[in-house]
Amino acid sequence: MQKVTRRLAIALICALSVCVLAREKPSSKEFSTPQRREDGKPLSLQDFRAPLLEPEVVRIYPHATDCFTQGLYIDESGRGFESNGGINRSSLREFDPATGVVKREVKLPREYWAEGVCQTDSGLLLLTWQNRRFFLYQKESLQVQRTYDWFGEGWGITRVGPLLALSDGTQKIQLLEPTS
Repeated sequence: MQKVTRRLAIALICALSVCVLAREKPSSKEFSTPQRREDGKPLSLQDFRAPLLEPEVVRIYPHATDCFTQGLYIDESGRGFESNGGINRSSLREFDPATGVVKREVKLPREYWAEGVCQTDSGLLLLTWQNRRFFLYQKESLQVQRTYDWFGEGWGITRVGPLLALSDGTQKIQLLEPTS
């Protein structure tokens, strides 16, 4: 239970980090690194140190121990959705965050490893790890509406206003404009 809770906490921290980093609106679709500090001095490794945070556990929720959570989304009404990864076991689940009870679950085809999931205007968008594919699910039925081919690996995805922020496992975060 503690390992699952830690994984869930790490996933939430990562998703929140992406949201916080994406708040600063870049002038282009890719983030760039300045070559000098604001005071004109050259950058050094000290300028890139992340602050040390000490998280505080404020609440612990029950969670299915058989789920290898890859993506987590809780909508405005409090319903939880998560993608569960693993070859021959990936799925998209709707669950009650207060109780951990899985309400519905749909399996992905056995060759897909589910990664991140987020809400779009068209439904729930789930990306796959190495299969180069997105699945768009209708939120109320959890039925696949459409699939999209992708050119890289999928690791994590979230919304940043109207854009999608996508991680492919490299140092870059790609910002995408949903087309439908």
